[in-house]
Amino acid sequence: MNRIPYVIDNIAVKLADVLNELLAGQPQLDIATVASILKDFVQQQALAIIDKPVAEEQNIVANILREHANNPALDRNEIRELRKFLKQPLVGVSIQTLRTALKHYSANSSPDALLETLRILRAEQGQVTDETPSTSQRITLTRADLHLACYEYISA
Repeated sequence: MNRIPYVIDNIAVKLADVLNELLAGQPQLDIATVASILKDFVQQQALAIIDKPVAEEQNIVANILREHANNPALDRNEIRELRKFLKQPLVGVSIQTLRTALKHYSANSSPDALLETLRILRAEQGQVTDETPSTSQRITLTRADLHLACYEYISA
C-alpha cells in the first residue's frame, strides 16, 4: 500500500486491513507497542490485587475484634463484618473517632463501646465493596485480543 485511503468506512475499506498493511512494513513498532500495552495491563491487574493501605488504628481495632471473636456474648458474624469493614481505607475524621474509641477501650477493656463506634462508622460510610478480582475472574490478555481504534475529531 502506497497511500492511506481518504475514507475508511469498514465496508469497502476496512481499518484493520489498512493498519495491517501499514504495520507489515514496520514490525518492530507493532511488537514494541503490543509489548507495552500488555506490560501496562499486567501492572494494572497487579495493583488491583495489592491491599490498600489502612491506618494503624484500623489494624489495632481489627486485632482487638479478633481477640473478642470467640466471646459468646458478642455476635461472631457481626465482628467478621466489622473486621472486613476495617480493611478499607477510612477518612481522617473516622480515624480520629477510632482513636478516641481506642482510648476508651484502653481505660475499661470493654468492647461494647468500640463495637458501637464501629457500627456508627459503618452506617455512615456504607458497606465495604470487595474490589479485588478472584483468580477465576482475572482476565488474561493476549496479543490477539488487542484491537486498534482510531478516532478523528472534525471541527467545523
